[in-house]
Amino acid sequence: MKKYIKVIVIALIVVSNSFIFGTKSEYAKNKELTTVTPAVVPINEKYTILNELFTEKETQMVRQKLDSLLQSINKRHDFHGSLLVAKNGQILYNNFIGYADFKKKEPINDASAFQLASVSKQFTAAAIMLLYERNQLQLTDTVNKYFPDFPYENVTIKNLLNHTSGLPRYFWVAEHKWEHQKAPTNSEMMALLESTEVQRYFKPGRNFDYSITGYYVLN
Repeated sequence: MKKYIKVIVIALIVVSNSFIFGTKSEYAKNKELTTVTPAVVPINEKYTILNELFTEKETQMVRQKLDSLLQSINKRHDFHGSLLVAKNGQILYNNFIGYADFKKKEPINDASAFQLASVSKQFTAAAIMLLYERNQLQLTDTVNKYFPDFPYENVTIKNLLNHTSGLPRYFWVAEHKWEHQKAPTNSEMMALLESTEVQRYFKPGRNFDYSITGYYVLN
């Protein structure tokens, strides 16, 4: 189990370098942000209270390193967004930099929202592994154990997690089989999959194919 958790944590760290999470920061409220170059918003000077286990000298060093990192990658146009570092439920560092709207040149602020897209898969995977750790499910369980009418047999939770389920793309199913203007909810999509006869791509475990549908089912 520890091996799985480590893999998930590493995945979250790697993905977070490319995708940004919106945060609410107390220190930035009512603080005017001004640009120092056409593409960079200066790092805020105030920070949330840090963990008492760290000295002010240590925390200041971490602040400076993270500030420098944000400035550096922003200048390369690799990062526009928010960064939050927490330990044991306490925020150690919280900051943001760059533009929320490139066309309007609007800087990111403490209320900026970000589309997570497939980054959310990492949280789904972590949640599943926590259930596994608590013995509330097994990775070898099939989807049919929880959804008896699921039309694709022998698909395990492990297949869903590692993209080896062979399930059809639910976007295609929704586009061609869904007859309502409003997008289907998770439960409606599961019912739609059960009522259609769309073929799977391959038998579970035979190949790897990045699957949004797999994580839709996990949710």
